[in-house]
Amino acid sequence: MQKCSLVTIRQAKLLKKIGFNEPVLSYIFSVRTDEIRSNFHLSKWNKYGNLYTSLPDVDTVIDWLRKKYNIIVYNITPPSVCPVKGKITFGYGVKLCNIRHGWNGRVYITKKGIFSYNIYAAKRMAINEALKWILSHKSEKSK
Repeated sequence: MQKCSLVTIRQAKLLKKIGFNEPVLSYIFSVRTDEIRSNFHLSKWNKYGNLYTSLPDVDTVIDWLRKKYNIIVYNITPPSVCPVKGKITFGYGVKLCNIRHGWNGRVYITKKGIFSYNIYAAKRMAINEALKWILSHKSEKSK
């Protein structure tokens, strides 16, 4: 796992808030020292209350969103070269899938695609959209 593939600290805190507690191999955010630490054993760091926050990689989070909330982060297009800048562009979309209806029972969380020249940046933006959707629906249910 490369450090550039990690979610942001803000995303990690939101993930903890909505119940993310998957094992994370090497990175945690220490609230006490306000720093990112590396550990070399697999652990569910979010179970330690306010002391640590798991700092997972984006692919672990994307997989967890699919399992827990049926939210799919998917490639809109294959990586392609931007004709203006000459850089490779990555495009993602986010949707909620209804288990009973499969792929056809989808609700698009993002109306437009999410594009970036960095694959991890694109995935983090897609995770942001999923987190916004989850938090808005949790607040609606609590009313």
